Amino acid sequence: MVQIPELSVIIVSWQVKDLLLQTLQSLFITKQTVVFEVIVIDNASQDGSTLAVSDKFPQVKLITNQSNHGFAVACHQGVSLAKGKFLLFLNDDTKIFDKTLDQVCDFFEHHQNVGVMGCQILNPDLSLQPSVRLFPKLYDIIVILLKLHHFFPALLNSYLYKSFDYQQKGIVDQVMGAFFVTPKFVWNQLAGFDKNFFIWFEEVDYCLRAKFLKYQVVYNPSIRIIHYGGASFHQLRALPEQILFNRSVLTYVKKHFSFISYLIIVSIIPLNLLLTLLVQIVESLNWKKKKYV
Repeated sequence: MVQIPELSVIIVSWQVKDLLLQTLQSLFITKQTVVFEVIVIDNASQDGSTLAVSDKFPQVKLITNQSNHGFAVACHQGVSLAKGKFLLFLNDDTKIFDKTLDQVCDFFEHHQNVGVMGCQILNPDLSLQPSVRLFPKLYDIIVILLKLHHFFPALLNSYLYKSFDYQQKGIVDQVMGAFFVTPKFVWNQLAGFDKNFFIWFEEVDYCLRAKFLKYQVVYNPSIRIIHYGGASFHQLRALPEQILFNRSVLTYVKKHFSFISYLIIVSIIPLNLLLTLLVQIVESLNWKKKKYV
């Protein structure tokens, strides 16, 4: 008799075969009593990811995209196959522990008004990885685009919620998308992630819309994972990555800020791209210098 899964784990992956296999292994070798399914959406990787997943984890539902239409679109593909009451969007560069999935389901069974839950995220050395932020204001976005925080880090102390106590459970604005859980009925109410976001800000937008519907966004430190951090997009050079980030910033600002704010951000983008290009040139020169020293 086939059991209906209570939890659907959805993993969007691109170009990180070894880390993806490690993530899947952690899901299947750890002790979990809850019935769960795993859905992997590969966004046109060229590193043999899909063949490796098919070979080593035939129980995984695998979607192989021929082109990369972004994270949000891929998540919708995954949800279209999902049978679980709860959806866990898990990064392809993570590791979970025993009972992690059991804890997720138990939490939501006892917290009916929670629309999103995030967990305590650890670096590979088990140090804390900050994962809670406030919703960005116009000021924060300007600071980020002008890269002022690289010289004056305190400018973003409020947005980055530096005062947050990661040892305590709490209601927050937003949690990191590396481990992002939502009930399927909430996903349906919100029509999922906004597909206009290619990558970045889709989870921020989702949390904001969930709060508009009076759902809570909760950080839960009793659940922990290890996150290797941005493995896929570290493969991009600075300028292409910045262009994708700017696209999402503009989408978010246009959706949630005033038209004047949107025009301000649009006017800053050219300077941002110039600064990014300069950084890329400097980094390239430093790399060549180290290579030949």
